[in-house]
Amino acid sequence: EVMGNMLRDRHRMIPYLYTMNYRNYKENMPLISPMYYEWPETEEAYQMKNQYYFGSSLMVAPITSPREKGLNVAKVRVWLPKGLWYDIYTGMMYEGDRVLDMYRGIENIPVLAPAGGILPFTDEISAVQAEKNPDSLHIMVYAGRNGEFELYEDDNESCDYMEGVCCTTRMTYEEGKQDVFTIWPAAGRTGMTPSERSYTVEMTGFRDADAMKSMLVDGEQVKAEVSFDGRKKSVMVKIPATGTEKKIEVTLDPAFRTNENDVKRRCFEFLNQAEIGFQLKDRLYSLVNSGRPLQAILTELYSSADDNNLCGALAEILTAYSEK
Repeated sequence: EVMGNMLRDRHRMIPYLYTMNYRNYKENMPLISPMYYEWPETEEAYQMKNQYYFGSSLMVAPITSPREKGLNVAKVRVWLPKGLWYDIYTGMMYEGDRVLDMYRGIENIPVLAPAGGILPFTDEISAVQAEKNPDSLHIMVYAGRNGEFELYEDDNESCDYMEGVCCTTRMTYEEGKQDVFTIWPAAGRTGMTPSERSYTVEMTGFRDADAMKSMLVDGEQVKAEVSFDGRKKSVMVKIPATGTEKKIEVTLDPAFRTNENDVKRRCFEFLNQAEIGFQLKDRLYSLVNSGRPLQAILTELYSSADDNNLCGALAEILTAYSEK
């Protein structure tokens, strides 16, 4: 089941992958690159030998160790460069400029996007859809800083791209008095893309669907379906089929941005599935809910449990992000 999900995710990533492979051709930038390509003067970039960048907007830390007995998670040591990072699978936010252990179940590994990251995916995964540019995109946007991405598309068949025959779509995210995600009109050979395209825009880093303020197409208000993913803190905006030559703007209220990782719920879920004694579960969960300073909780945590990985998995959740 996990393998099937990952293969489907790979197919969902084709718009991003196709753009990155064109970048490889045009700029000699490999799809997968070691951390020290971006951070050549940082020692940690050389120490994390399995960790890598996946294109321009994702960082991956494969887990190659066995699961910890009784905890149903395995771990990997990760170096996070300075800044804010989001795990695209769990929705967890992480403060960068440090090394930490990340724990995951068998269903995924740490795949991290930076604040300001824009990831154009699609939910079309059939064999037929693989032969043409998608009629819909699922675009993930991560709050915390400005960002941009230029989607590349061509005819999927010929080598005309070598002559510059292609279509590009610029996407930007800008924070300020309003947080605005913009899909700019397609440029170049626009006939290579569908005449109309629908979008799901997933804006992560907000605490409520009420963050949504407006959705404009060429400056005119258009009704969009809005929902909220509480676990990932994502506002989901479904935009109906719209001409790719039009400008689309999704505006959110910055007052609804959040740094909340829902620590108590995540700790409960981890302890609930762990195969350890109920008394220990209750004691650790009570400690998490005690309201004491983080340093005091961590000190007692490591003195209350003999299993360093049990403590480490909880410490990852507790210390993932803290607003300064």
